[in-house]
Amino acid sequence: MTQIQIGSTLTYEVKQPTIFLLKIAAAWTQHQLVNKESM
Repeated sequence: MTQIQIGSTLTYEVKQPTIFLLKIAAAWTQHQLVNKESM
C-alpha cells in the first residue's frame, strides 16, 4: 500500500514538469512556425 502511494506520488511529480515542458515546446514550435511564415 505504502509503496503504491509513493510510486503514484513520484509519477505525479515527474509528470507535472513534463507537461509544463511539453506546453513550452508546443508554444515555442508555434512561435517558430509563425516566424517562418512572416519571413
